[in-house]
Amino acid sequence: MKIRQIRNATLRINFDGVEFLIDPWLISKSEGFTFGQSPFASEVVDPTQLDIVMPMCELPMPFPDVLGERKTLWILGDTIWCNEVAETMAELKPDVVILNSCAAQLKTYGRLIMDDADVESVCRAAPNATVVASHMDTVAHASLTRKTLKAALEKRGRERRVLMPDDGEEYSFN
Repeated sequence: MKIRQIRNATLRINFDGVEFLIDPWLISKSEGFTFGQSPFASEVVDPTQLDIVMPMCELPMPFPDVLGERKTLWILGDTIWCNEVAETMAELKPDVVILNSCAAQLKTYGRLIMDDADVESVCRAAPNATVVASHMDTVAHASLTRKTLKAALEKRGRERRVLMPDDGEEYSFN
């Protein structure tokens, strides 16, 4: 196993010949956002941190050197569609995208996980990628189930673009 620290939480891991790119935040230094622009502004302990533009350091290597030359997989955990996701999607051009897609939400933070409109945005942003909807039918704070997401995607004409595996179901990508 090889683990290479790229920047921030971004890691490139080779495990038994399989490459993983973890938490890819690949935009240039100071091209992201500040906490002052985010819904978490009131959560910042030190107010002097509100206006610091992130990421705060450059990538330690050219962007193409970060990526593997095989089929690429991007796993988007608990996130919603936003500018940072769109920009990274445009840079990565992943072949397979796995999305948490149950539209989970909390009163204080709002929606934490992609909804059907976000899934459609991913489909538009990555027209050649296989999109896999995950994190379904399991948590109480979810607003979408497999059934309701499928219906919403059918209305949008996107049902054939998104795989929605049942528990225990397996897909292979070559």
